[in-house]
Parts: sequence; C-alpha cells; structure tokens
Amino acid sequence: MICGEYTDITSGVNEEISIAQEEDIPYFLLRGRSDKICKRPKNAKSTDKIYDWTWDNLEKLIGGAR
Repeated sequence: MICGEYTDITSGVNEEISIAQEEDIPYFLLRGRSDKICKRPKNAKSTDKIYDWTWDNLEKLIGGAR
C-alpha cells in the first residue's frame, strides 16, 4: 500500500487493508513521497511500519522482509 497525505481518510484503502487482514494476506506500507506528510491508513495495525519508497526496500519487502 502506498501511503500519502490522505491515506487515513480514503475508504478504499482502508477496506483493502481490512480485507488483507481478514484473509491473512501479507501487505506492507510504503511512503509515497518523501517531501509530504504520509499518514497511516486507519485500518492498518499500529505495528505496521511505513517503509521509505526505494527500489531496494521494494525488492526486500516483496521478498518477504518485514
């Protein structure tokens, strides 16, 4: 999930997070832009880390690193 300024109030994003949690589907949060505020989706767990958007991070996260 790519996070941005309004991620916390976007219903579709929060629904996707809820579905992933219910179905036990792994997901991760990426900071969409480094120069803007990045808000955690309301339905994300408080323990879900928001990772910086880098190709290196993306490769690791897709590979299962959390």
